[in-house]
Amino acid sequence: MITLACPHCRVGPFFLSHPYDLGKAGDLHDKCPECGRSNHMEPGFYYGAMYVSYGLGVGACLGLFLLLRGFFPMMPLYWVIAALAGFMVLSGPYLYALSKSIWANLFIPYSGKTR
Repeated sequence: MITLACPHCRVGPFFLSHPYDLGKAGDLHDKCPECGRSNHMEPGFYYGAMYVSYGLGVGACLGLFLLLRGFFPMMPLYWVIAALAGFMVLSGPYLYALSKSIWANLFIPYSGKTR
């Protein structure tokens, strides 16, 4: 899932481009170039990835908050909030792509082989 590969064969690319290519962010191949499996299950299938993205974002922010408070306990709260906001802006595209990959891996079975 972390490599953003096809959930069916885990070899071919899942996305058209990398997560930080904002013009194509979140765009999937219609079919996997390696195994040929369709990446589009049904209309609205990937809306469920929003819940995964929310969980990833909250978990990442909570972890960063605890790290900042643990290592820099005297840091003013506005700097902590600024660091969290900057982290979310920078990691947002990757977390979005990762959430789509996790969601697809929950429902598309792994085949263990290519064509």
